[in-house]
Amino acid sequence: MRLRLAAVVVVALLLSGSATAYAAWSRGIAVGSGPALQSGTFAVTATWSSPLSTTGVTPGAVRTGVLTVARVGSGRWVYTIGAPTAVGGTVRVFPTASCTGTALTLPWSQTAVLAGTAAPQHCVQYTAASPLTTAQALGVTVPVTAESRSTN
Repeated sequence: MRLRLAAVVVVALLLSGSATAYAAWSRGIAVGSGPALQSGTFAVTATWSSPLSTTGVTPGAVRTGVLTVARVGSGRWVYTIGAPTAVGGTVRVFPTASCTGTALTLPWSQTAVLAGTAAPQHCVQYTAASPLTTAQALGVTVPVTAESRSTN
């Protein structure tokens, strides 16, 4: 009986010891709503290197700007340009800094993995609606998202 009791105690200690060891090495975190998450040195910016202005636009007028997507830090990454929101007109986005050739079908994803120092540019072309109403607000929003990729 004593041998059996000792065996049960030993097994219980082994099981609780391995559970304790696992708990000491597992990590978890709860993430709630709030500002955008940023980890390590991965940060991406999308800026107008040549601003797109919608001020003083007449019906049917075309305005262009150059959008630059850049990464701060090292490592490899990819990005996606989502469908833009255009108030008072339409928007087309091109694969290069010039508004020539075929516009991208949005949403569009960069499939080739980019180096950390890459700063691709895209021409954004806004065409004002015809007709425009008096004092109509105009604007363009181009969503850009990025993901880090493994360096392996």
